[in-house]
Amino acid sequence: MAGHQPLKLSILVRIQTGHHNLPFKKLNFYLQFLAESLYRADIVTTMTHHQHIEIAEKIVDLLENKFKIGPFKFGLDPLLGLIPILGDLLPAILAGYMVWVAWRANLGKKVIGQMVGLIVVDFAISSVPIAGDIADFFFRAYSRNLMILKRELATLENKSIL
Repeated sequence: MAGHQPLKLSILVRIQTGHHNLPFKKLNFYLQFLAESLYRADIVTTMTHHQHIEIAEKIVDLLENKFKIGPFKFGLDPLLGLIPILGDLLPAILAGYMVWVAWRANLGKKVIGQMVGLIVVDFAISSVPIAGDIADFFFRAYSRNLMILKRELATLENKSIL
């Protein structure tokens, strides 16, 4: 369609803390980048597996490893879980990027099913009030999906070399 403008997704998550709003600008940036990339398939299809892995690593870092208190690393996932519905849904949507990369790379139903299963389990655990938020500190579905994605893409690249 002539004159059609791409749909831009721009979600800014804010946590109310007293009189201050703390915007998660990086989360907003990643969401907007992902939405625009998925909309403009020409950009995404020219990206290498390595570039997709870099984006996935940033997502996982943001969701699971961004902060540290003592020996514990955590990200926005358990913090977002405090926000009803959106807090559980948003990390699952972000994790969907890794599943999408696996699908685009034709990694197979078994691999994609395993990745989706981890996201579903994490979503189910996270949906339980309080206990789910605590479990988010320990059940690292997104890191597991990243490891699966890296392993399978490396295997795919090794096969293409042979």
